[in-house]
Amino acid sequence: MLRVGIIGCGGITERRHGPVLAGMGERVEIAGLADLAEERVALMGEKLGVESEHFYTDWEEMLGREGLDFVHICTPHHLHEPQAVAALQAGAHVLLEKPMAVSLEEVDRMIAVARETGRLLTVAHNQLFSAAHRGAMEQIAAGAIGQVFLVRAEGLSPSHVVGRGVEQNWRTQATAGGGGPLIDNGYHQAYRAVDYAGAPARKVFARIGRHVQDIEVEDTALLLIEHANGATTSLQVGWSAP
Repeated sequence: MLRVGIIGCGGITERRHGPVLAGMGERVEIAGLADLAEERVALMGEKLGVESEHFYTDWEEMLGREGLDFVHICTPHHLHEPQAVAALQAGAHVLLEKPMAVSLEEVDRMIAVARETGRLLTVAHNQLFSAAHRGAMEQIAAGAIGQVFLVRAEGLSPSHVVGRGVEQNWRTQATAGGGGPLIDNGYHQAYRAVDYAGAPARKVFARIGRHVQDIEVEDTALLLIEHANGATTSLQVGWSAP
């Protein structure tokens, strides 16, 4: 049985990570929950059947005490790198929420530590496993739509908080979020586009701007990807739609 700890008890843990782990039965034991907000830890503990002795407001204390095999990191983007590095060095495998980090330097450091420690490090590209995405990939593989040479993707909403029940204003802060809709919901669109096109990016052109929202990061972004096989992706994302 894997002993799993969760760092961050916000909305994505409540809606996704927690229920999935709890549903894995005897394969997984949720051995620790950590969040700065005590009420969120208590709520998730109640929902997931975790005893209060495994509640933490200090994630480093959890890593030091619980002997974890695996850690899910579900925190604001700027915390991913230090938390992942610490978890890897504590001997745990790590699953990160997207985006992996807010800079390439942070990504490189996490990869280096994972190699040094011999631990697994991965990012939650969960939409690759959605029924819609898998169905589209099956059609592409079968040749039903011919050669994919252009992918168009959009992710537009009025703001960053649509449909969310947990405080999300950190997403609009340059330091915590690391960017706006492009690094946030646009991240999903980008990795799906790479899958559809069948090749990684060779060149990227982007335009970002802040036109509607009074926030620190962009509220609108356009991304053009030239893929290694010659295909092109046009991606629009924003928190500025009416």
